[in-house]
Amino acid sequence: DPIVAGGTPGTVASPSQLTTATIWVNGSDESVAVKKKFPKTDPAFVLLSLKPKAAQIGVVGGAFTGGGAITLKMGQSLTLVNTATGARYTLRLLYTGGQPEQVQPFTTQASN
Repeated sequence: DPIVAGGTPGTVASPSQLTTATIWVNGSDESVAVKKKFPKTDPAFVLLSLKPKAAQIGVVGGAFTGGGAITLKMGQSLTLVNTATGARYTLRLLYTGGQPEQVQPFTTQASN
């Protein structure tokens, strides 16, 4: 019987395979698929596209000053302010990939 492999460890997804990002917004991180709105509690933005270390985001029902999309780069914080409401959003791109990020919570014991 032939053996079918599901993928080679260590391979990097091509940009066309990037479909999900983990974006930290005002202290909470959430998984966002391309073309979906975020954050869940107040969907003000839409994830337009992904590159290996960058995400293009747009405004839901509005536009950034100057128009177009904004690039959110991996590891850099970006603060956006809604000029109509004064609401502030601090965003940070944590992950891009072909599948949602697998996060494994853990705790450590305090030493006495």
